[in-house]
Amino acid sequence: ICITGDILDTNLVFDKKDVYNYFICFINNLCTISKVIITLGNHEMYGKTTNYKKIINDLKVNTDAIILDNELYKDGNICFIGFNPTEEYYKRRTKKLLIRDVNNFKFKIEKNKYNILLIHTPKDILSKKIYSNTEIVKNSDLILAGHTHGGMVPLNVFGHMGLIDHKKTLFPRN
Repeated sequence: ICITGDILDTNLVFDKKDVYNYFICFINNLCTISKVIITLGNHEMYGKTTNYKKIINDLKVNTDAIILDNELYKDGNICFIGFNPTEEYYKRRTKKLLIRDVNNFKFKIEKNKYNILLIHTPKDILSKKIYSNTEIVKNSDLILAGHTHGGMVPLNVFGHMGLIDHKKTLFPRN
């Protein structure tokens, strides 16, 4: 099970002990079903009250989930790449910042493995500019993204359309 962030719609719930304990319990229950690999989203990482390093530590200590904060996890011939853009990217959301952040990823990807990139934001990740300027995107065999809060349901009607995009727009183009 791969989780690519924004596990909760608002980070304020992390300040409520009973909800936070439920969150940890939920992740533990998932871990009884399958291996769970998590990257955090902007809601967990850059909220007003949240200390995302504490969330990562709590998940690592209190669950069997694998938490990737700009890290790799290898399982046989599969390599999971957990990439998190910086807070600056989420504030300004420019391709230039995303390219910078992706290129600052410190691990080399092994081309002989099946590489799965877990990235929170789907915005622009497959644009020609980012794809041609970033090794981890070019060398990923599968990209899993989050950020949509229940959003993208692809429809094969009228070309490249989805039902809802990351901005919660109905029937977005491309």
